Parts: sequence; structure tokens; C-alpha cells
Amino acid sequence: KEALFGGDCWAVACTDVNDQKTGRDLLAKALDDPVTQSCKGATLACGARLPSGKTSLQRLGISPPQKGHPLIFVAANGEASAVGLREYAVVDEAKNSATPDAGVLAKHLEKAGAPPRMLTLASDGDFKKKCAAKRRSTERISCALVLAL
Repeated sequence: KEALFGGDCWAVACTDVNDQKTGRDLLAKALDDPVTQSCKGATLACGARLPSGKTSLQRLGISPPQKGHPLIFVAANGEASAVGLREYAVVDEAKNSATPDAGVLAKHLEKAGAPPRMLTLASDGDFKKKCAAKRRSTERISCALVLAL
């Protein structure tokens, strides 16, 4: 419960997807990378039913992965999102292939668990660009506005 709905950054690999343990092994290697210090890791049988009758994925609003693909998601501050292919693999468009890479995942996890940073916005355009523009579904942007008079 703490991993999914608490304030800390957690990376979770689903163990009951047909990925030949790729997600679990990839997450373990990524968490061993010195660059990954802001996220904790866990494994979860994501298809298991909760007392509510829903699965963890249904409760979090995360779609099941494509057959054979791992499912890793990041949960922080009560929100969760699946880690996208480009966030855990080296993608070669020319060869139409993707190779899971713990280093790629480690960099994504470090960014996902990074503490908030302050921005100075000088105009309405800055606010729209930095805070209100639609972002990729796996990138969470939150802005708090402080007005000084």
C-alpha cells in the first residue's frame, strides 16, 4: 500500500506477465546502478485481485502490456504510470527492434524520483509551456503557483 499510494518513488515490476522475468531482472539491475538513488523497487503480482475485486492495474488505471513485454510502473505521490518502451530499452527504428537496457531504465527512474525543482516563469506563455502543455503520459508535471505582490 505504501509503495502504490505513499509519497516516495517506487518502481514496481509485475511478476505475472508473460515476459520471461525480463521486467523483474531489468528492475533489479537498474536499482543496482549508482545513478538510481531516488526510487525504491518492488515486485508485485499485478493481476491478483484486491479485496475490492479489482486488480492492482485496474485500481491504478494501467493497461496490461503487449504479450511478451515487461510491465514496470512508477508510483509516487499517489499517482502511478507505466514505464514506456523508450524508458527501459534502446530502440533501433531502422531494425524495428528494442533491447531492454538497465542503464536506460536507471536514468528514467532517477528522473522520476527527483525532488521538485523551482522554475521562474516570466509570462503566460512560460506557464503554458512549462506547466499546462500536454505531456507524454509517463511524464508527470505538477506546478504550484506562488504569486508575490
